[in-house]
Amino acid sequence: MFVEDIYNWTSHYAALNNAHSKFEFSSIWHFDEAKKTYPPFRGFPGVYIYAKGKSKSSFDTCNLEVLYIGMSKVDLCGRIWSHVGTIYDPDTGQEWSPKFKKHQWSECAAISNELKEIIAEGDLSVYCIKTAIDSLENLPRALEASLISSYYLVNRKLPPLNQQF
Repeated sequence: MFVEDIYNWTSHYAALNNAHSKFEFSSIWHFDEAKKTYPPFRGFPGVYIYAKGKSKSSFDTCNLEVLYIGMSKVDLCGRIWSHVGTIYDPDTGQEWSPKFKKHQWSECAAISNELKEIIAEGDLSVYCIKTAIDSLENLPRALEASLISSYYLVNRKLPPLNQQF
């Protein structure tokens, strides 16, 4: 499943209750930008997608493979970083090599070495869907569940980095 499929599924989900105004799609953000910019929608709730590789495509036309679907009820930016950790060694203050060698999947036997290396090198693109802040406090969780379920129905498995659902 590709990023553009996530865009389409979200659009279908929003159409269920004429809730198009509940979702805002981000531009692409890449971990190469980590020292210059924050990931999209800092301080807002929503859903985020890790995709394999780099692209300059918009959300609705991106054909990168979806690796992970996650959500945050509070701060997308902080949640995006929580999986890969810091790029600096806390003892020396020097940048790790590879950049994200302490990512949360580094010791997971179910993840291929190729995928672990992609994560460690930061060769991931991130797309976000900001959810409206209103009385629907569980909207990020509901959207995440819908997208993971859609992925599962199409591929008969979870996204590679989603180890549980």
